[in-house]
Amino acid sequence: MAGIDDDKFRIIADPKRHLLRIALMGHWEVADVLRYNAALGDAVQGMRTQGCPPGSIAAMVDTRKGGVQSQDVVAAWQKELGTVTPPPRRLATIVSSALLKRQVDRIAIANQRLFDNEDDAMAWLLSGEDIR
Repeated sequence: MAGIDDDKFRIIADPKRHLLRIALMGHWEVADVLRYNAALGDAVQGMRTQGCPPGSIAAMVDTRKGGVQSQDVVAAWQKELGTVTPPPRRLATIVSSALLKRQVDRIAIANQRLFDNEDDAMAWLLSGEDIR
């Protein structure tokens, strides 16, 4: 498994399972969002070169070591997530508080579900359950 480490995020690619495991940490600035989006693009491209076709990748994003972000960072997230093409087949986001859940809901994509623990998130990502 290949990985990208930064002081604000960690991205681990598991091409055999068509899975990205992502951890977000700390308080972000807009520049961090741009750096993350570039790193995410690199990780997805790396998985594609290892045989993961577009639209086959699922992602788990753990925000528990992060937190609620400023409005300019949320706006940057909304803008940058729209540039990820195609979006992940499934996106499981782990949140640690009701306030963070509300903020993530504002940024959410259609095939995303929120969880409060990694086991439930991973079970859903790897299941055949329909996305609603």
